[in-house]
Amino acid sequence: MGKKGENRTERHKTMIQFTLLVFLVFAVIFSMICNRDIFSPAKFYYLSLSIYFLDIFLSDQNKYIYSIYFTYILIGMLASLFENKLLSKSNSKLIKPNLPSKLPPRFFLTLWCISLLPIISQIYLIHIMGGLDSYGGIISLRVQKWRGLGVLLLLIKFFPVVNLVYFAVGLTYKKKHEKIWWLFYLFHLTIFVFLALLSGSRGFLLFHFVFLLVIYHYLKTRVKIKHVIITGLVLFLIASFLGGTRGQLAKQGILEAALDKPWTKLNLRTFEYGIEGLNIVYSREYTEYKYGTTFFAGITNFVPRKIWPAKFEPGGVVLTKFDRGSRYTGTTNLSPGIITENILNFGYSLGIISGMLMLTLAMILNLCFYAYFINHIGKFRGLRLVFLLVFYPSIAGVTGHLLYGEFCHIVSGIIIMTVLLSTIIVLLSFRITKYSNKCSLPHAPHTLS
Repeated sequence: MGKKGENRTERHKTMIQFTLLVFLVFAVIFSMICNRDIFSPAKFYYLSLSIYFLDIFLSDQNKYIYSIYFTYILIGMLASLFENKLLSKSNSKLIKPNLPSKLPPRFFLTLWCISLLPIISQIYLIHIMGGLDSYGGIISLRVQKWRGLGVLLLLIKFFPVVNLVYFAVGLTYKKKHEKIWWLFYLFHLTIFVFLALLSGSRGFLLFHFVFLLVIYHYLKTRVKIKHVIITGLVLFLIASFLGGTRGQLAKQGILEAALDKPWTKLNLRTFEYGIEGLNIVYSREYTEYKYGTTFFAGITNFVPRKIWPAKFEPGGVVLTKFDRGSRYTGTTNLSPGIITENILNFGYSLGIISGMLMLTLAMILNLCFYAYFINHIGKFRGLRLVFLLVFYPSIAGVTGHLLYGEFCHIVSGIIIMTVLLSTIIVLLSFRITKYSNKCSLPHAPHTLS
């Protein structure tokens, strides 16, 4: 009877997994029917729901986790319906903005001058960490080792934003020396890749290329689904490779790790990110509720600990301390996801309800911004257009990021992106003052083919 009961339970869970998979596939197809734009918020949402929760189809899970995942899919379907309703028929096609007459002459120099600040900051960071090889051994421990260096790390984050602006400007403005512009851009992109590898963050590198693809999609021409799939597979393999080698750097350093067949070490934990936090809080009961303080950490995170030593802890820190107990070292933290983080704050029943409400509200705001983006992309010109194009991809994926990420990290990331991008646009605007009259002339937009 025991074996029969186990077999029955196994078949039941397999049926649940199969049903969820079929439902997910149907929801993705439904999303494409509602809106064929492959970079809409609903598509980013389903991308996160597919990649970071893949383990839900590969191994047994708690019944509550299956229920939460089912609700996630339902929210995605509602988002697809809202996308369809928000976009009027007249604005359902992508709009290609008209190009200004010419690129401001000192624009190129301004971008490279801004880029020097993060480059110098990175060199200084390597120096104070004891050199390049010693730096490589610290990457996997960066949460602890780089504590107190927030300003320096913030300056380094200027570079990817500059690179996105560089790319958007190249597609927006007409240039006298087209080939020279893009040759120097490739050099700039190469520097970015090097800085991103030194950051130790896979997302810092890989999401950047997704952002570039999104900008190209809306500004130049539609990107086909097959190209997105191929790009996604390549980026996933790179992410798995980087995750597998990052841990080796702490033990061997850069030179030794590079010679130790790093291509054979793939980290597939990405497939578990969405359910990792849920498994922890459902494996044993959590009772030390934070009553919303982790959600304020996105703001208080900018206050130095020297000024406020007991400032609020982010959800990832709370979850990791609960999971590891006395073994917690602070060298790395888990990402809770919006439901787990609400459970940590308000308990299980109320936490699930408040988490779903926050996710739904975030999706509504996301879709409102998407409608604004689509309706204005053909109306804006010059740096206003560049700002909109660079800012959109960082917002479009927010709801999907909430499924597996940390609220504090997401909020602080949006704030940092807004400040850095606005600073760059303001600095560039001083260079195009005498062209403002030309750039403000209205032109009728035309649709992309």
